Amino acid sequence: MKIIPFFLAFLLSGCASFAGLGGDAEPEINQQSSKHCSCSAPTLTKPNATPTSKSSVVKKANEISFCSADGLRLKLRSYDEFDTAVLSISEGEYKALKRAVSASGVLLVGDGVQVHFKSDEGIYSASGKDTPLKKCE
Repeated sequence: MKIIPFFLAFLLSGCASFAGLGGDAEPEINQQSSKHCSCSAPTLTKPNATPTSKSSVVKKANEISFCSADGLRLKLRSYDEFDTAVLSISEGEYKALKRAVSASGVLLVGDGVQVHFKSDEGIYSASGKDTPLKKCE
Protein backbone atom coordinates (compact mmCIF):
# COMPACT_ATOMS: atom_id res chain seq x y z
CA MET A 1 0.00 0.00 0.00
CA LYS A 2 1.54 3.23 -1.15
CA ILE A 3 -0.80 5.44 0.88
CA ILE A 4 0.42 4.28 4.31
CA PRO A 5 4.04 5.53 3.95
CA PHE A 6 2.77 8.89 2.70
CA PHE A 7 0.25 9.18 5.55
CA LEU A 8 2.90 8.19 8.10
CA ALA A 9 5.28 10.82 6.74
CA PHE A 10 2.48 13.40 6.92
CA LEU A 11 1.84 12.59 10.58
CA LEU A 12 5.52 12.73 11.47
CA SER A 13 6.06 16.02 9.65
CA GLY A 14 4.14 17.99 12.28
CA CYS A 15 1.48 19.09 9.83
CA ALA A 16 -0.98 16.55 11.18
CA SER A 17 -1.89 18.74 14.16
CA PHE A 18 -2.97 21.52 11.82
CA ALA A 19 -5.05 19.13 9.78
CA GLY A 20 -6.77 17.83 12.90
CA LEU A 21 -5.34 14.34 12.48
CA GLY A 22 -3.47 14.00 15.75
CA GLY A 23 -0.15 15.01 17.16
CA ASP A 24 0.08 16.39 20.69
CA ALA A 25 2.43 19.30 20.30
CA GLU A 26 1.92 22.11 17.89
CA PRO A 27 5.06 22.86 15.89
CA GLU A 28 6.75 26.18 16.50
CA ILE A 29 5.69 28.86 14.06
CA ASN A 30 7.78 31.88 13.23
CA GLN A 31 5.90 35.02 14.28
CA GLN A 32 6.32 36.48 10.80
CA SER A 33 4.97 33.42 9.00
CA SER A 34 1.32 32.57 8.47
CA LYS A 35 -0.54 30.35 10.96
CA HIS A 36 -0.88 27.35 8.67
CA CYS A 37 1.57 24.62 7.82
CA SER A 38 3.33 24.59 4.53
CA CYS A 39 4.24 20.98 3.87
CA SER A 40 6.21 21.55 0.70
CA ALA A 41 9.58 19.96 0.09
CA PRO A 42 12.61 22.10 0.86
CA THR A 43 14.36 23.83 -1.98
CA LEU A 44 18.00 22.88 -2.32
CA THR A 45 20.34 25.67 -3.30
CA LYS A 46 24.10 25.90 -3.30
CA PRO A 47 25.22 28.42 -0.67
CA ASN A 48 26.82 31.58 -2.02
CA ALA A 49 26.21 30.45 -5.58
CA THR A 50 26.77 33.11 -8.17
CA PRO A 51 25.84 32.73 -11.81
CA THR A 52 28.72 32.70 -14.22
CA SER A 53 28.55 34.07 -17.68
CA LYS A 54 30.06 32.22 -20.60
CA SER A 55 32.53 35.03 -21.19
CA SER A 56 34.00 34.67 -17.70
CA VAL A 57 34.83 31.00 -18.35
CA VAL A 58 36.44 31.29 -21.78
CA LYS A 59 40.08 32.36 -21.77
CA LYS A 60 41.96 33.64 -24.77
CA ALA A 61 44.87 31.49 -25.90
CA ASN A 62 48.39 32.81 -26.16
CA GLU A 63 49.94 31.57 -29.40
CA ILE A 64 53.51 31.86 -30.62
CA SER A 65 54.80 30.49 -33.93
CA PHE A 66 58.45 29.65 -34.53
CA CYS A 67 60.29 28.72 -37.74
CA SER A 68 63.70 27.17 -38.28
CA ALA A 69 66.13 27.69 -41.15
CA ASP A 70 65.46 24.13 -42.39
CA GLY A 71 61.68 24.69 -42.69
CA LEU A 72 60.45 23.33 -39.35
CA ARG A 73 57.37 25.20 -38.10
CA LEU A 74 56.26 25.04 -34.47
CA LYS A 75 53.26 26.60 -32.78
CA LEU A 76 52.86 26.90 -29.01
CA ARG A 77 49.36 27.46 -27.61
CA SER A 78 48.70 28.15 -23.92
CA TYR A 79 45.69 29.25 -21.87
CA ASP A 80 47.65 29.83 -18.63
CA GLU A 81 50.57 32.12 -19.51
CA PHE A 82 52.73 29.14 -20.59
CA ASP A 83 52.58 27.16 -17.34
CA THR A 84 51.35 24.45 -19.70
CA ALA A 85 51.20 24.46 -23.50
CA VAL A 86 50.42 22.37 -26.54
CA LEU A 87 53.19 22.19 -29.10
CA SER A 88 52.06 21.72 -32.69
CA ILE A 89 54.82 20.49 -34.99
CA SER A 90 54.60 21.05 -38.76
CA GLU A 91 54.19 17.32 -39.47
CA GLY A 92 50.84 17.34 -37.60
CA GLU A 93 52.24 16.03 -34.33
CA TYR A 94 51.10 17.45 -30.96
CA LYS A 95 52.91 17.39 -27.62
CA ALA A 96 51.73 18.44 -24.16
CA LEU A 97 54.39 20.52 -22.41
CA LYS A 98 54.85 21.86 -18.89
CA ARG A 99 56.93 24.78 -17.74
CA ALA A 100 60.27 24.00 -16.11
CA VAL A 101 62.72 26.18 -14.22
CA SER A 102 65.04 28.23 -16.38
CA ALA A 103 67.48 31.05 -15.65
CA SER A 104 65.99 33.20 -18.38
CA GLY A 105 63.01 32.97 -20.74
CA VAL A 106 60.41 30.20 -20.85
CA LEU A 107 61.40 26.53 -20.84
CA LEU A 108 58.67 24.02 -21.73
CA VAL A 109 59.36 20.28 -21.52
CA GLY A 110 57.46 17.06 -22.09
CA ASP A 111 57.17 13.89 -24.12
CA GLY A 112 60.85 13.83 -25.10
CA VAL A 113 61.03 17.39 -26.42
CA GLN A 114 61.70 20.86 -25.07
CA VAL A 115 61.27 24.40 -26.29
CA HIS A 116 63.24 27.21 -24.68
CA PHE A 117 62.40 30.72 -25.87
CA LYS A 118 62.86 34.34 -24.95
CA SER A 119 61.55 37.25 -26.94
CA ASP A 120 61.78 36.38 -30.68
CA GLU A 121 64.28 33.51 -30.47
CA GLY A 122 64.24 29.97 -29.19
CA ILE A 123 65.69 26.48 -29.33
CA TYR A 124 63.74 23.29 -30.06
CA SER A 125 65.36 20.10 -28.71
CA ALA A 126 64.26 16.62 -29.74
CA SER A 127 66.10 13.31 -30.09
CA GLY A 128 69.34 14.92 -28.89
CA LYS A 129 69.30 17.54 -31.65
CA ASP A 130 68.98 21.30 -30.97
CA THR A 131 67.30 23.44 -33.64
CA PRO A 132 67.53 27.27 -33.48
CA LEU A 133 64.17 29.04 -33.91
CA LYS A 134 62.99 32.51 -34.88
CA LYS A 135 59.52 33.88 -34.26
CA CYS A 136 57.42 33.86 -37.43
CA GLU A 137 53.85 34.69 -38.44
